[in-house]
Amino acid sequence: YDTVLTHYNLYKYVFSTPRELNHPKIHRLVKIPPKPFPLGYAKEKAVYEYDEKIKALDKLEAQTIMQLKENLLSKDAFSSHKTVSQIDGVPLPYSKMSLEELLKDVLSGVMEIKGNEFLFNANEAVEELSFKFEKAIVPRPVVRGSPPRYELKNDPRATTSSKSRKSIMLSNSTNK
Repeated sequence: YDTVLTHYNLYKYVFSTPRELNHPKIHRLVKIPPKPFPLGYAKEKAVYEYDEKIKALDKLEAQTIMQLKENLLSKDAFSSHKTVSQIDGVPLPYSKMSLEELLKDVLSGVMEIKGNEFLFNANEAVEELSFKFEKAIVPRPVVRGSPPRYELKNDPRATTSSKSRKSIMLSNSTNK
């Protein structure tokens, strides 16, 4: 019975005296996570990882192509050859020697620019094929089905005529 009174007094003291407010010392910003999508939009982990790898390869491919284009533009900008607009400053009665020099300089500049363009096109085709091979190497989830078939930008078969050799010969023989 002695402990009941002491507990009662303690109970009265605790609940009758006001307590200090306990404020946090550090203020943190609490970020609420976004609402999840419905389960109908959910992907399997393998499909999600596959999509992320393909997106990363696409991004890397775009960056590589942009870098190749920047290199081409920087090479063209620093060409030391004269252009047609720079020739206008040369006095007009052209001598044979000065005319030959001007033509050689302009033509060598044009050839250098065209050579850079051909090199860019070749490098672009190599990069495009290497990225397509890298995408083909990424293990594709079974859920996705068969891998996509790629069409080349510059397909050599696309430039051939729709007429075959046989049909051309037949049309020539009927015209005679």
